[in-house]
Formats: sequence, structure tokens, C-alpha cells
Amino acid sequence: MALFHCRLLSKDGDYLVRVTEPEPGMGLKTVLSARWKDKNHHFVINEKDGRFFIDKLKFPTILKLVNYYVTEQKPVTESTEAILMTPIPKQEWEFKHDWITLGRKLGEGAFGGVYAGILTLGRRKYEVAVKVNKASEVTKKIISEICKEARIMRRYRHPNVVKFYGVAIEHRNSHERGPCCVEFTPSHNSRKFPMIMILVLFI
Repeated sequence: MALFHCRLLSKDGDYLVRVTEPEPGMGLKTVLSARWKDKNHHFVINEKDGRFFIDKLKFPTILKLVNYYVTEQKPVTESTEAILMTPIPKQEWEFKHDWITLGRKLGEGAFGGVYAGILTLGRRKYEVAVKVNKASEVTKKIISEICKEARIMRRYRHPNVVKFYGVAIEHRNSHERGPCCVEFTPSHNSRKFPMIMILVLFI
């Protein structure tokens, strides 16, 4: 979904879907965040028997849940009266996990295992090195640290510094991979081609 990312809301009616830990120890949840009457509201999207819901109404997918409140212009909850009007789209440096294909393991680092991989952006493919986090659980703190690193890395543009390429944070089934960090190496000749990095969080 094109609404998963770290960006904040600014105007009434702005909304986005993100992954966060609402409360310590609660684990990661999919949350619909919306701004209304100069206040940010955060609604946990629950799931039961393959149906997603915030209040009473249930939907087969999160996208259909969001689209319902947008098209019908009904408040997400009666208590907040929040109306969804303007989606906050992904930034150009925010990617989806299915754009990355993992290959053989290259080694082990402090962050976790490092794997060869391919990033597909449209018709172009890039050689990448993917760092898979060792942590068995992903917390709000881990997500915040990754987003913080992404913001810092975006500022650097130097031939001798790994170039930041983007970040991917999406909700996935619990049996799949944990947090990942991806570095891009378009060529083995780093003097001619700069290294590029993507921070990736598999959830």
C-alpha cells in the first residue's frame, strides 16, 4: 500500500497508514493516523478471521477499509469525528519489500546477516547487499532508529560515503523476515560508481 511510511500529518483531513507499536509490549500493529481539528488521531486496525476493522464495520482488506471512509466521508469513529480527505503518499525514497529479491548469503555483520540481492525499480535492476536484522521482534524503537538513520543519510552526497537510496517499512506476516538494511553496489568498481544504501524493515 502506498501509504506506509514515516511522514507526519499537517492539515485537517490528512491521513496515512503506518506500522508502529501503539504501546510498549503491545507489538507492532497497523495504524491509521488522521489529523482532525488540529489534532492527530491514531486508530489501530484490528484483524479477526481475515477481516479488518477499527470499530464495528469489517472489511476484507486494509485498502478497502480506508477507501470506504474516504469515499463515504464518514467519521472513522464517532468520538473523534475524524474525516479522511487527503492521503499522504510515499516519498520517492520509500520502497516496497517485493521490489527486493534476496540471493546468497555474503557474510555476517553487527546488524545481522548480509545477503546479495536485486532491487527492481520499474524496468531497472540494481545489485544490492541486504542486511537482515538479528532481532526476533520489531519494536517502535527499532523503527524510529531506522527512520532517524534514513533522515541523516539522505543529507550526505559524497563519492567516499555510501549513498542513501531509500527505506522500506511495511507490515508482513510474522513468520517472514525481520528488520533489514540494504546497501546498493551498482559496480564492483566503487571509485567509478558510488555505493548506494537502502534501509529496509521487514515486518
